[in-house]
Amino acid sequence: MNPPKWLERLVDSVCDACISDVKGRMTGFTYRWAKPDENHWGTWLLKIAPSVLEISGGKDDGTTGFDFVDVDLLALQACLDGVESFSFDPDYGQRPHLTLEGKKGKREVLVEIYFEPFDDDEPNTVFDVTRGSWREKPSHGE
Repeated sequence: MNPPKWLERLVDSVCDACISDVKGRMTGFTYRWAKPDENHWGTWLLKIAPSVLEISGGKDDGTTGFDFVDVDLLALQACLDGVESFSFDPDYGQRPHLTLEGKKGKREVLVEIYFEPFDDDEPNTVFDVTRGSWREKPSHGE
């Protein structure tokens, strides 16, 4: 199921706040979302993490990695209409993330930004070192 249009716009603005104006990004982001009745917070939940990258060719062929997340903390807060809390959760070294809680319109929203990909993410972008180019990784059905 696709997210509502307002949530897609929020995803775009949060992801924009996680891109350095100086260095940009090599890869994009992936996200997960849930309606208020589908999570224990009882609010709209949005989780964002860097997407996985695969290296093709050369000595590191098949290796996966990700582009580090750079967050503009002021721009991130501007993604919501009202911010109730904004914090860093070290999660004791397990899954550190930023948490932004507030309102988008009249909706209560909780946004979590992770610094590493989700554990179950598969690479969707490939960097071919022999050609020096990027390409989308074909899905298993292609």
